[in-house]
Amino acid sequence: MKKKLLIGLASVIGIFLLIAIIALVTNSEKPPLTSAERAYANITTDQVTTLTNALTELAELFQNPQIDNDQWKRKLATQIVIIQKIYDEAIKLDPPSSQAQIHHKYIQALEYYNDSTYLLSQWLDEQDPNLIDQATKKMVIGAQLFKEVTALVLEFEETHK
Repeated sequence: MKKKLLIGLASVIGIFLLIAIIALVTNSEKPPLTSAERAYANITTDQVTTLTNALTELAELFQNPQIDNDQWKRKLATQIVIIQKIYDEAIKLDPPSSQAQIHHKYIQALEYYNDSTYLLSQWLDEQDPNLIDQATKKMVIGAQLFKEVTALVLEFEETHK
């Protein structure tokens, strides 16, 4: 069940946010975004795409967990590092004031994913199934927050008619 949940979370995040951002960036009926707004949208779109790919890979890895296989562990560790890097890059972004609320919620969502990666790392060392449960719960909260990010992006688009 957790495997399917992880795949679903990756898909939901990617679909919601990418549709919202693409609509925002490509809508030609509205005044163009400022260069800062467009740059922020482009950076975060790339980050969300990378995050979605990492979460999808995590889900695939957990479809057939091989805790005794070093290659499997390296693949898991790679996805953990990718998610942590996205978070680290995102917190350094300086969004335009018009997108500050979006950015705040975006960081909140990413923080849950980032926290989950530390639980997954700890699980690799301790193999405590409770750590997987905790990591999954954090990912679920992150996905819920991404829905809020999507709503904020769509709201932003509406105010820029």
